[in-house]
Amino acid sequence: MRREPAHRSEMVNQLLFGETCVRLGAQEAWVMVRLGHDGYTGWVQEKQLRPGDGAGADPWYLETPVQYYDGHWLFAGSMRPAVQGEPGWVQQPAPSAARLSQLTGSFMGAPYLWGGRTVAGFDCSGFVQVVFRLCGRALPRDASQQVAEGTVVDFVEEARPGDLAFFDSEEGHIIHVGIITALTDGAAVIVHASGEVRQDLLDHNGIFNGSQKNYSHRLRALRRPAAFS
Repeated sequence: MRREPAHRSEMVNQLLFGETCVRLGAQEAWVMVRLGHDGYTGWVQEKQLRPGDGAGADPWYLETPVQYYDGHWLFAGSMRPAVQGEPGWVQQPAPSAARLSQLTGSFMGAPYLWGGRTVAGFDCSGFVQVVFRLCGRALPRDASQQVAEGTVVDFVEEARPGDLAFFDSEEGHIIHVGIITALTDGAAVIVHASGEVRQDLLDHNGIFNGSQKNYSHRLRALRRPAAFS
C-alpha cells in the first residue's frame, strides 16, 4: 500500500492475501482502499485486487498468497477459502502468554521493512499488530495509534507478558513500539523490530542494546492493551 498512487511513493502498509478492503476512489491504474480489519487507508494497484465472495461489504482481496511460514498461513482466522479446494483458514489458538512467546520467537531475525507486515519484512508497529492479531487481539496499525490502547502501566517492574512499550523522539513523537515477553531482575525482556526482529532488555530508561552496549530507544510509556492468560 502506497502513500500516493505511484510506484515511487512510500510504502506505508501491506494488504495481505485473504484480507478485505473497501474501494474509496481510483486514479488511473491505482485504487484507494480502506482495510477491513483496522481501517487503514492507502493506494494499491487495480490489478492486484479481485472481487470476493460476498462475505462482507464490497470485499476484495489480493491474488498473490502471503508466504507459507512454519507450517501455518501468516493469518489464522475464521475466513473460508475463496475457491473450493484452496487451502483454508483455521481456528486460531486461544490467547495466552505462551502463544505470545511462541510467536515472537518464531519471527526472530525477520528483517526490518518500513510498512511491512510479513516475515519477509516487518516495521515495529506492523510486527506488534501481526503478533497480537495471531493471538486474537486487534490493534491499530501505527505505534502512534497503538499507544492509546488499553491501560497505563506505571513501572517496568509491574509489566506483564503482552504489555507494550513505546518510545519517543527528541520532539516527543512516538516512533517505536515493542512487546514485553518476560521480566528479569527488575528489567523486562522486549521483542521489537529494529534492523530485524530482535530481543533486548528494557528498563526505566529504555531499550539497552546488548551488542552495542548503549540505549537505542528512550522509553516514553507502557500500556496494557489486553490480558493474556
